[in-house]
Amino acid sequence: MSTSTIIILVVVVVCLAFVAYGYHHKKNHHYHIEGLQVAVDKIFSQAHAESMRRNDFLRALDRYYNCSRKESLYLLGYAREHGIVKTGEQVVTKV
Repeated sequence: MSTSTIIILVVVVVCLAFVAYGYHHKKNHHYHIEGLQVAVDKIFSQAHAESMRRNDFLRALDRYYNCSRKESLYLLGYAREHGIVKTGEQVVTKV
């Protein structure tokens, strides 16, 4: 094998290792209730309200955590389950 082939293979292996690490880290990402409480407080304080439209709240969670829509829906359910927020019909209210 030539030197350039070996260098290309090493670069490809390193790139694949970074991709695998990113996937594994994202898959095993756990959210803590204390951090979620801080995020919800910050979102509602920036909105200057005690209740928000559900879509606006989800977009704010997306921006705060830099996550996907699916993860923000999970976080909304997690916050509701732990009594941080209440959800109505398209409205999220801070408890």
